[in-house]
Amino acid sequence: MKLKNILTAGLLSLGIAAGLMSCSEDEDPFFTASSSDSPRILNTDIPQSKNGAAPNFSTINRTERFTYELIVTPVEGATAEWFVDDEKVAEGLSIDISLETGVHTIKVVVKTAGGETSRTFTVTVQPLATDPVLANKAKERLVKPGDEAVLHGTNLENVVKILIGVTAAECVYNEDGYLSYTVPAGLAEGVYNLYVVDKEGNSFACGEIELSENPVFTEIEVENEIWSGEATEVDWDKCFYGIKDYITNNTVKAGTVLRVYIERLEDADYAKGCITNINWKNIETGIGDDESTTDVNERGDVDITTDTKYLSATLSELSLTLAAEENPSHDKGIMVVGHGYKITKITIVSTDEEATADQTLGEETEIWSGESAVTWNATFEGVKEDTYGKIKDGTIKAGSV
Repeated sequence: MKLKNILTAGLLSLGIAAGLMSCSEDEDPFFTASSSDSPRILNTDIPQSKNGAAPNFSTINRTERFTYELIVTPVEGATAEWFVDDEKVAEGLSIDISLETGVHTIKVVVKTAGGETSRTFTVTVQPLATDPVLANKAKERLVKPGDEAVLHGTNLENVVKILIGVTAAECVYNEDGYLSYTVPAGLAEGVYNLYVVDKEGNSFACGEIELSENPVFTEIEVENEIWSGEATEVDWDKCFYGIKDYITNNTVKAGTVLRVYIERLEDADYAKGCITNINWKNIETGIGDDESTTDVNERGDVDITTDTKYLSATLSELSLTLAAEENPSHDKGIMVVGHGYKITKITIVSTDEEATADQTLGEETEIWSGESAVTWNATFEGVKEDTYGKIKDGTIKAGSV
Protein backbone atom coordinates (compact mmCIF):
# COMPACT_ATOMS: atom_id res chain seq x y z
CA MET A 1 0.00 0.00 0.00
CA LYS A 2 2.80 2.34 0.85
CA LEU A 3 4.53 1.83 -2.51
CA LYS A 4 1.25 2.33 -4.35
CA ASN A 5 0.71 5.68 -2.62
CA ILE A 6 4.19 6.84 -3.52
CA LEU A 7 3.70 5.97 -7.22
CA THR A 8 0.33 7.73 -7.29
CA ALA A 9 1.78 10.91 -5.78
CA GLY A 10 4.62 10.91 -8.27
CA LEU A 11 2.30 10.58 -11.25
CA LEU A 12 0.13 13.44 -9.98
CA SER A 13 3.21 15.67 -9.60
CA LEU A 14 4.32 14.98 -13.15
CA GLY A 15 0.87 15.75 -14.45
CA ILE A 16 0.73 19.13 -12.66
CA ALA A 17 4.20 20.05 -13.92
CA ALA A 18 3.26 19.10 -17.45
CA GLY A 19 0.16 21.23 -17.18
CA LEU A 20 2.13 24.27 -16.00
CA MET A 21 4.63 23.83 -18.82
CA SER A 22 1.79 23.65 -21.29
CA CYS A 23 0.30 26.93 -20.00
CA SER A 24 3.59 28.80 -20.18
CA GLU A 25 4.25 27.67 -23.73
CA ASP A 26 0.80 28.03 -25.24
CA GLU A 27 -0.64 31.14 -23.46
CA ASP A 28 0.73 34.72 -22.98
CA PRO A 29 1.11 35.93 -19.36
CA PHE A 30 -2.04 37.71 -18.21
CA PHE A 31 -0.20 40.99 -17.48
CA THR A 32 1.05 41.60 -21.07
CA ALA A 33 -0.64 44.69 -22.67
CA SER A 34 -2.02 44.35 -26.18
CA SER A 35 -2.35 46.89 -28.97
CA SER A 36 -6.01 47.30 -28.06
CA ASP A 37 -5.14 48.64 -24.60
CA SER A 38 -4.79 52.34 -23.78
CA PRO A 39 -1.17 53.55 -23.97
CA ARG A 40 0.97 54.61 -21.04
CA ILE A 41 4.17 56.70 -21.06
CA LEU A 42 6.57 55.09 -18.59
CA ASN A 43 9.30 57.76 -18.51
CA THR A 44 9.61 59.03 -14.94
CA ASP A 45 11.83 62.07 -15.60
CA ILE A 46 9.13 64.19 -17.26
CA PRO A 47 7.93 66.57 -14.51
CA GLN A 48 4.26 66.91 -13.62
CA SER A 49 2.45 70.12 -14.53
CA LYS A 50 1.61 72.56 -11.73
CA ASN A 51 -1.65 74.50 -11.76
CA GLY A 52 -2.10 73.62 -15.41
CA ALA A 53 1.21 75.23 -16.47
CA ALA A 54 3.63 73.20 -18.56
CA PRO A 55 6.75 72.47 -16.46
CA ASN A 56 10.26 73.20 -17.69
CA PHE A 57 11.88 69.90 -18.63
CA SER A 58 15.26 70.92 -19.99
CA THR A 59 17.53 73.95 -20.48
CA ILE A 60 20.06 73.79 -23.30
CA ASN A 61 22.06 76.27 -25.36
CA ARG A 62 21.35 76.94 -29.01
CA THR A 63 24.18 74.71 -30.28
CA GLU A 64 22.71 71.65 -28.54
CA ARG A 65 19.99 69.52 -30.10
CA PHE A 66 16.98 68.42 -28.12
CA THR A 67 16.93 64.62 -28.07
CA TYR A 68 14.63 62.29 -26.17
CA GLU A 69 13.31 58.72 -26.33
CA LEU A 70 9.96 57.60 -25.00
CA ILE A 71 9.27 54.35 -23.15
CA VAL A 72 5.67 53.30 -23.74
CA THR A 73 3.39 50.34 -23.27
CA PRO A 74 2.10 48.64 -25.28
CA VAL A 75 4.91 48.99 -27.81
CA GLU A 76 3.07 47.00 -30.46
CA GLY A 77 0.78 49.25 -32.44
CA ALA A 78 1.83 52.46 -30.62
CA THR A 79 2.45 55.65 -32.59
CA ALA A 80 3.82 58.98 -31.35
CA GLU A 81 3.64 62.51 -32.71
CA TRP A 82 5.77 65.44 -31.48
CA PHE A 83 4.61 69.07 -31.57
CA VAL A 84 6.78 72.14 -30.93
CA ASP A 85 4.78 75.31 -30.27
CA ASP A 86 1.68 73.60 -31.76
CA GLU A 87 3.48 72.64 -34.95
CA LYS A 88 4.02 68.94 -35.75
CA VAL A 89 7.75 68.31 -36.17
CA ALA A 90 8.34 64.56 -35.79
CA GLU A 91 6.83 61.08 -35.53
CA GLY A 92 8.03 58.01 -33.64
CA LEU A 93 9.11 57.23 -30.11
CA SER A 94 12.23 59.39 -30.31
CA ILE A 95 13.03 62.97 -31.30
CA ASP A 96 16.25 64.70 -32.35
CA ILE A 97 15.71 68.33 -33.31
CA SER A 98 17.39 71.74 -33.34
CA LEU A 99 15.47 74.54 -31.62
CA GLU A 100 15.74 78.32 -31.85
CA THR A 101 16.61 80.49 -28.86
CA GLY A 102 13.64 80.93 -26.54
CA VAL A 103 11.16 78.88 -24.52
CA HIS A 104 9.35 76.21 -26.52
CA THR A 105 6.28 74.20 -25.56
CA ILE A 106 6.67 70.57 -26.54
CA LYS A 107 3.79 68.10 -26.63
CA VAL A 108 4.07 64.39 -27.43
CA VAL A 109 0.93 62.38 -28.18
CA VAL A 110 1.00 58.55 -28.05
CA LYS A 111 -1.85 56.57 -29.62
CA THR A 112 -2.93 52.93 -29.82
CA ALA A 113 -6.14 51.27 -30.98
CA GLY A 114 -7.32 51.53 -27.40
CA GLY A 115 -6.86 55.29 -26.92
CA GLU A 116 -4.24 57.99 -26.50
CA THR A 117 -2.19 59.84 -23.87
CA SER A 118 0.11 62.86 -23.95
CA ARG A 119 2.73 64.84 -22.04
CA THR A 120 3.37 68.60 -22.32
CA PHE A 121 6.48 70.44 -21.10
CA THR A 122 8.79 73.26 -22.06
CA VAL A 123 12.39 73.36 -23.21
CA THR A 124 14.40 76.55 -22.70
CA VAL A 125 17.05 77.29 -25.32
CA GLN A 126 19.55 79.89 -24.15
CA PRO A 127 21.81 81.98 -26.40
CA LEU A 128 25.56 81.69 -26.14
CA ALA A 129 27.32 84.41 -24.17
CA THR A 130 28.53 85.98 -27.43
CA ASP A 131 25.20 85.78 -29.31
CA PRO A 132 23.32 88.98 -30.16
CA VAL A 133 20.30 89.40 -27.87
CA LEU A 134 17.56 92.02 -28.24
CA ALA A 135 15.97 93.72 -25.26
CA ASN A 136 12.24 93.18 -24.82
CA LYS A 137 11.21 96.85 -24.94
CA ALA A 138 7.53 97.08 -25.81
CA LYS A 139 7.93 100.32 -27.77
CA GLU A 140 10.56 98.67 -29.96
CA ARG A 141 8.41 95.58 -30.52
CA LEU A 142 5.33 97.49 -31.74
CA VAL A 143 6.18 99.52 -34.82
CA LYS A 144 4.58 101.06 -37.90
CA PRO A 145 5.53 99.89 -41.41
CA GLY A 146 7.75 102.46 -43.13
CA ASP A 147 8.85 104.20 -39.90
CA GLU A 148 12.36 104.63 -38.58
CA ALA A 149 12.91 102.34 -35.57
CA VAL A 150 15.57 101.09 -33.17
CA LEU A 151 16.31 97.85 -31.32
CA HIS A 152 18.43 97.83 -28.16
CA GLY A 153 20.32 94.80 -26.93
CA THR A 154 23.72 93.25 -26.33
CA ASN A 155 26.42 91.89 -28.65
CA LEU A 156 24.92 93.76 -31.61
CA GLU A 157 28.22 95.00 -33.05
CA ASN A 158 28.29 92.52 -35.93
CA VAL A 159 24.59 92.60 -36.80
CA VAL A 160 23.99 93.91 -40.33
CA LYS A 161 20.44 92.82 -41.10
CA ILE A 162 17.05 92.36 -39.44
CA LEU A 163 14.43 89.88 -40.59
CA ILE A 164 10.76 90.55 -39.88
CA GLY A 165 9.33 87.19 -40.82
CA VAL A 166 11.10 86.62 -44.14
CA THR A 167 11.41 90.32 -45.07
CA ALA A 168 14.88 91.78 -44.63
CA ALA A 169 15.83 95.27 -43.48
CA GLU A 170 19.37 96.65 -43.45
CA CYS A 171 20.43 98.12 -40.12
CA VAL A 172 23.20 100.26 -38.66
CA TYR A 173 24.83 99.64 -35.28
CA ASN A 174 25.15 102.60 -32.95
CA GLU A 175 27.94 102.62 -30.37
CA ASP A 176 25.41 103.35 -27.65
CA GLY A 177 24.24 99.75 -28.07
CA TYR A 178 21.31 99.79 -30.46
CA LEU A 179 20.41 99.09 -34.09
CA SER A 180 18.77 101.68 -36.35
CA TYR A 181 16.63 100.51 -39.28
CA THR A 182 13.60 101.32 -41.39
CA VAL A 183 10.60 99.06 -40.87
CA PRO A 184 9.82 97.54 -44.30
CA ALA A 185 6.86 99.31 -45.88
CA GLY A 186 3.98 97.32 -47.31
CA LEU A 187 4.00 94.55 -44.70
CA ALA A 188 0.56 93.65 -43.41
CA GLU A 189 -0.35 94.35 -39.80
CA GLY A 190 0.27 91.44 -37.48
CA VAL A 191 2.83 89.59 -35.37
CA TYR A 192 6.02 88.33 -37.01
CA ASN A 193 9.03 86.33 -35.88
CA LEU A 194 12.05 88.60 -35.47
CA TYR A 195 15.63 87.64 -36.35
CA VAL A 196 18.98 89.40 -36.58
CA VAL A 197 21.71 88.37 -39.03
CA ASP A 198 25.44 88.94 -38.53
CA LYS A 199 28.22 89.60 -41.03
CA GLU A 200 28.85 85.88 -41.49
CA GLY A 201 25.20 85.26 -42.36
CA ASN A 202 24.30 83.57 -39.06
CA SER A 203 20.66 84.11 -38.08
CA PHE A 204 19.54 84.49 -34.45
CA ALA A 205 15.94 84.21 -33.25
CA CYS A 206 14.91 87.21 -31.12
CA GLY A 207 11.26 86.64 -30.30
CA GLU A 208 8.44 88.51 -32.02
CA ILE A 209 7.60 91.97 -33.33
CA GLU A 210 4.19 93.45 -34.06
CA LEU A 211 3.40 95.76 -36.98
CA SER A 212 0.52 98.21 -36.69
CA GLU A 213 -0.59 101.21 -38.72
CA ASN A 214 -1.62 102.89 -35.46
CA PRO A 215 0.63 101.74 -32.59
CA VAL A 216 -0.76 102.98 -29.28
CA PHE A 217 1.41 103.51 -26.21
CA THR A 218 0.87 104.72 -22.69
CA GLU A 219 3.34 106.20 -20.23
CA ILE A 220 4.33 104.08 -17.25
CA GLU A 221 5.49 106.15 -14.29
CA VAL A 222 8.44 104.96 -12.19
CA GLU A 223 9.04 106.90 -8.96
CA ASN A 224 12.20 106.42 -6.91
CA GLU A 225 12.86 108.02 -3.53
CA ILE A 226 16.18 109.89 -3.33
CA TRP A 227 15.77 111.53 0.08
CA SER A 228 13.76 111.04 3.25
CA GLY A 229 14.42 111.85 6.86
CA GLU A 230 13.37 114.07 9.70
CA ALA A 231 10.81 116.60 8.52
CA THR A 232 12.72 119.72 7.56
CA GLU A 233 11.07 123.12 7.82
CA VAL A 234 11.83 125.61 5.05
CA ASP A 235 12.15 129.37 5.45
CA TRP A 236 13.68 132.10 3.32
CA ASP A 237 16.79 132.09 5.48
CA LYS A 238 16.67 128.34 6.00
CA CYS A 239 16.72 126.79 2.51
CA PHE A 240 16.88 123.02 2.01
CA TYR A 241 20.17 121.71 0.59
CA GLY A 242 19.62 117.98 1.16
CA ILE A 243 19.86 117.08 -2.54
CA LYS A 244 21.97 120.04 -3.66
CA ASP A 245 24.48 117.92 -5.59
CA TYR A 246 22.12 115.18 -6.75
CA ILE A 247 21.77 116.32 -10.36
CA THR A 248 25.47 117.10 -10.85
CA ASN A 249 26.59 113.83 -9.21
CA ASN A 250 24.17 111.51 -11.05
CA THR A 251 23.17 110.73 -14.60
CA VAL A 252 19.83 112.53 -14.72
CA LYS A 253 18.17 112.67 -18.13
CA ALA A 254 16.04 115.46 -19.53
CA GLY A 255 12.38 114.68 -18.91
CA THR A 256 12.93 113.39 -15.39
CA VAL A 257 10.50 114.89 -12.87
CA LEU A 258 11.73 116.01 -9.44
CA ARG A 259 9.07 115.85 -6.70
CA VAL A 260 9.48 117.45 -3.29
CA TYR A 261 6.75 116.14 -0.96
CA ILE A 262 5.68 118.78 1.53
CA GLU A 263 3.27 119.63 4.36
CA ARG A 264 2.10 123.14 5.16
CA LEU A 265 2.85 124.23 8.71
CA GLU A 266 -0.31 124.68 10.76
CA ASP A 267 0.79 127.99 12.28
CA ALA A 268 2.21 129.48 9.07
CA ASP A 269 0.94 132.95 8.15
CA TYR A 270 1.48 132.02 4.49
CA ALA A 271 3.28 129.28 2.54
CA LYS A 272 5.18 129.45 -0.75
CA GLY A 273 7.79 127.17 -2.29
CA CYS A 274 10.04 126.76 -5.30
CA ILE A 275 12.85 124.51 -6.57
CA THR A 276 15.78 126.64 -7.69
CA ASN A 277 19.45 126.47 -8.55
CA ILE A 278 22.10 127.80 -6.17
CA ASN A 279 21.47 131.34 -7.50
CA TRP A 280 17.74 131.27 -6.66
CA LYS A 281 16.71 130.78 -10.30
CA ASN A 282 13.68 128.60 -11.02
CA ILE A 283 15.16 125.24 -12.04
CA GLU A 284 12.68 124.88 -14.92
CA THR A 285 12.66 128.40 -16.40
CA GLY A 286 15.88 129.99 -15.21
CA ILE A 287 13.95 133.07 -14.04
CA GLY A 288 15.38 134.49 -10.85
CA ASP A 289 14.36 136.95 -8.16
CA ASP A 290 16.82 139.12 -6.30
CA GLU A 291 14.81 139.22 -3.12
CA SER A 292 12.74 136.76 -1.14
CA THR A 293 9.32 138.24 -0.66
CA THR A 294 5.79 137.20 0.19
CA ASP A 295 4.57 138.94 -2.93
CA VAL A 296 3.95 137.09 -6.19
CA ASN A 297 7.23 137.19 -8.06
CA GLU A 298 8.54 136.36 -11.49
CA ARG A 299 10.47 133.31 -10.33
CA GLY A 300 7.25 131.29 -10.06
CA ASP A 301 6.92 130.46 -6.37
CA VAL A 302 3.98 128.13 -5.72
CA ASP A 303 1.25 129.01 -3.22
CA ILE A 304 1.03 126.06 -0.81
CA THR A 305 -2.33 125.07 0.69
CA THR A 306 -3.16 122.23 3.06
CA ASP A 307 -4.03 120.16 -0.03
CA THR A 308 -0.69 120.69 -1.78
CA LYS A 309 1.13 117.36 -1.78
CA TYR A 310 4.39 118.30 -3.49
CA LEU A 311 6.41 120.80 -5.47
CA SER A 312 7.58 119.44 -8.82
CA ALA A 313 9.90 120.37 -11.63
CA THR A 314 10.35 118.70 -15.00
CA LEU A 315 14.08 118.78 -15.61
CA SER A 316 15.25 119.84 -19.06
CA GLU A 317 18.63 120.45 -20.65
CA LEU A 318 18.26 124.00 -19.32
CA SER A 319 17.71 122.59 -15.82
CA LEU A 320 20.90 120.55 -16.04
CA THR A 321 22.80 123.66 -17.14
CA LEU A 322 21.29 125.70 -14.30
CA ALA A 323 22.27 123.03 -11.76
CA ALA A 324 25.88 123.31 -12.90
CA GLU A 325 25.88 127.12 -12.64
CA GLU A 326 28.17 128.45 -9.91
CA ASN A 327 27.62 131.38 -7.59
CA PRO A 328 30.38 133.77 -6.37
CA SER A 329 31.40 131.28 -3.67
CA HIS A 330 31.98 128.67 -6.39
CA ASP A 331 29.10 126.58 -5.07
CA LYS A 332 26.57 124.95 -7.40
CA GLY A 333 23.58 122.63 -7.38
CA ILE A 334 19.88 122.93 -6.51
CA MET A 335 17.93 123.91 -3.43
CA VAL A 336 14.33 124.17 -2.19
CA VAL A 337 13.28 127.62 -1.00
CA GLY A 338 10.19 129.29 0.43
CA HIS A 339 8.34 129.71 3.69
CA GLY A 340 5.72 128.00 5.86
CA TYR A 341 6.14 124.30 5.04
CA LYS A 342 8.25 121.22 5.74
CA ILE A 343 9.74 118.60 3.44
CA THR A 344 8.99 114.93 4.09
CA LYS A 345 10.61 113.17 1.13
CA ILE A 346 11.96 113.78 -2.37
CA THR A 347 11.65 111.51 -5.40
CA ILE A 348 12.58 111.43 -9.05
CA VAL A 349 9.99 110.24 -11.53
CA SER A 350 10.85 108.80 -14.92
CA THR A 351 8.40 107.65 -17.56
CA ASP A 352 8.66 104.89 -20.08
CA GLU A 353 6.36 104.34 -23.01
CA GLU A 354 4.98 100.83 -23.19
CA ALA A 355 2.58 99.25 -25.63
CA THR A 356 -0.97 98.97 -24.34
CA ALA A 357 -2.20 96.00 -26.33
CA ASP A 358 -1.27 92.58 -24.94
CA GLN A 359 2.23 93.67 -23.97
CA THR A 360 4.03 92.59 -20.82
CA LEU A 361 5.27 95.60 -18.86
CA GLY A 362 8.32 93.74 -17.63
CA GLU A 363 10.87 91.43 -19.18
CA GLU A 364 11.34 88.14 -17.38
CA THR A 365 14.63 86.38 -17.96
CA GLU A 366 15.51 83.02 -16.45
CA ILE A 367 18.95 83.07 -14.82
CA TRP A 368 18.81 79.68 -13.10
CA SER A 369 16.68 76.54 -13.07
CA GLY A 370 17.09 73.13 -11.48
CA GLU A 371 16.60 71.58 -8.10
CA SER A 372 18.17 72.76 -4.85
CA ALA A 373 17.15 71.82 -1.35
CA VAL A 374 17.52 74.67 1.15
CA THR A 375 18.18 74.34 4.87
CA TRP A 376 19.73 76.63 7.44
CA ASN A 377 23.01 74.79 6.87
CA ALA A 378 22.66 74.53 3.08
CA THR A 379 21.76 77.94 1.69
CA PHE A 380 21.26 78.52 -2.02
CA GLU A 381 24.03 80.49 -3.73
CA GLY A 382 23.34 79.50 -7.33
CA VAL A 383 22.88 83.06 -8.61
CA LYS A 384 25.19 84.90 -6.23
CA GLU A 385 27.97 85.62 -8.69
CA ASP A 386 25.57 86.23 -11.59
CA THR A 387 23.54 88.87 -9.76
CA TYR A 388 26.53 90.54 -8.11
CA GLY A 389 28.29 91.04 -11.41
CA LYS A 390 25.19 92.41 -13.13
CA ILE A 391 24.39 94.80 -10.30
CA LYS A 392 27.98 96.03 -10.34
CA ASP A 393 28.07 96.70 -14.09
CA GLY A 394 24.57 98.21 -14.13
CA THR A 395 22.82 95.47 -16.12
CA ILE A 396 20.50 94.91 -13.18
CA LYS A 397 19.05 98.28 -12.23
CA ALA A 398 17.03 99.61 -9.33
CA GLY A 399 13.43 98.50 -9.78
CA SER A 400 14.32 95.04 -11.06
CA VAL A 401 12.42 92.21 -9.37
